Amino acid sequence: KRQVSTQSTGISKGDMGLEVVDNAFRPISTLLGFPLDQIKFIFCMFSAYPFAYAWKNLSSTTSKHIFSIFVGVFFSVISFGLWGWFHAWLSSTVVYVLLSLKIPNSHVYAVIFCFGYLAVSHIYRMYTDWMGWTMDFTGSQMILTVKLSTFIFNYHDRLSKEDQVSPECRPFIIRSLPSLLPFYGWVFFFPGFLAGPYCEFLTYQRASDLTLYPDRKVPNTNDQAFRKIGHAALCFVFLFIGIKYFPTTYLNTPEFMYTNSTLYNHIYVILSMGLNFRNQFYFAWKLAEGSNIMAGLGFRQDKDGNVHWNGIDNIDIINIETAQTPRDVSIYWNKTVSFWLRNYIYFKLVRRIGTFAAQIATNLTSAVWHGYYPGYYITFLFVILVIEVNKKWRRIVRPYFVKTEMVNGKPVETPGPYKQIYDWIGIVYMQYILSYSQGTFYLLDIVLNWEFLVAMKFSAHLLCIGILVLFNFVEKAQKKSQRNVDRSENKTK
Repeated sequence: KRQVSTQSTGISKGDMGLEVVDNAFRPISTLLGFPLDQIKFIFCMFSAYPFAYAWKNLSSTTSKHIFSIFVGVFFSVISFGLWGWFHAWLSSTVVYVLLSLKIPNSHVYAVIFCFGYLAVSHIYRMYTDWMGWTMDFTGSQMILTVKLSTFIFNYHDRLSKEDQVSPECRPFIIRSLPSLLPFYGWVFFFPGFLAGPYCEFLTYQRASDLTLYPDRKVPNTNDQAFRKIGHAALCFVFLFIGIKYFPTTYLNTPEFMYTNSTLYNHIYVILSMGLNFRNQFYFAWKLAEGSNIMAGLGFRQDKDGNVHWNGIDNIDIINIETAQTPRDVSIYWNKTVSFWLRNYIYFKLVRRIGTFAAQIATNLTSAVWHGYYPGYYITFLFVILVIEVNKKWRRIVRPYFVKTEMVNGKPVETPGPYKQIYDWIGIVYMQYILSYSQGTFYLLDIVLNWEFLVAMKFSAHLLCIGILVLFNFVEKAQKKSQRNVDRSENKTK
């Protein structure tokens, strides 16, 4: 049912869109064999490039804000229907009003409203398009929830002590509430409006008034922007191969669940998630990175004056595909959202509730942000298990491959002769864990997840639990050995 609902029309039941727009794109959808909603999405992503070039060259900040609002609303109408923009306008307006009232704990009420509005949106989506992957306003609302919550915290942090604010967030503190025009211009800023990456309000404001750049002149962005299109095109090639030969829909077929060998299922999941599932995100995010750069965002200048355009990067494909630890994945996957979770959620919680509780709360926030399908929670609970395994692995196994010595009061690591073997074990392990966890994420439903895990023999869960049990015995043995050494030393003294 899910495959039919997302590939026949590409329109969710809850938001039918403009018929005239759908009719214009339907022939292309039929010709290419792609769902209609994805064709409209790709059109908007490519259209963002000329619009971004025009935005960058507008002469005044006022015209940039108006232009940003117009194009963002236009993309919403194309992608989500006539009233698709209304959700972004309503939720952002309520947040702005709450902050402008200056009542006690207004930032708390604003954050609760943001997540409450997103929660209702997710529930509505589940009701109208159960188990569907069709694009609707909830995707852009997820990005907007991140943006608005950063705006709320950055505005409230003007009243906070310096150590209560993450060092990475201090440059984004908002000292006074901006007027509505730049606020709405940022809310509807079109390069990242549909799929991210998001930008901080002050980054958008400085790009608009040109204070982000030396001498208030935007450096050439064309080469870097078109390079991102090249990256996206390569991702699309891998995506096309994945869709043709390793469709993710095969994961919920009786053949996968009950007929195939366990080894075949594992190989298929790794190839399907790697070529098909992940490249959908790589393709969209690389396109969005390019349009942001075309508009002048992502600019960064190092201490030596060298210009870089990685300030708006949302994905590091090489580091994801060669990740050795779950920490690598969390840093390089959906980087702007990872930044949000790390600095606006985890950092603000860890001082109050401790490391482990803050980690659970952060993962729970990520799950709630994604929605309420059981697959999300199965995935994020499994991630907590993987993180615990990684902690013990680094503490017990890594010292055999990497020697750490204190030099001038600082730890200095020296790789051993077998460090490359250690690295390759980590890469293969994380490819397996990443694809396994993305399988549960993709399938959404608890019954399908159960059947998937049975077909995979719960292998990754059992592996992680087995490693934890083994390492607990090792740690006990190490502690016992250390106590014996201490006793013998005391006797000799």
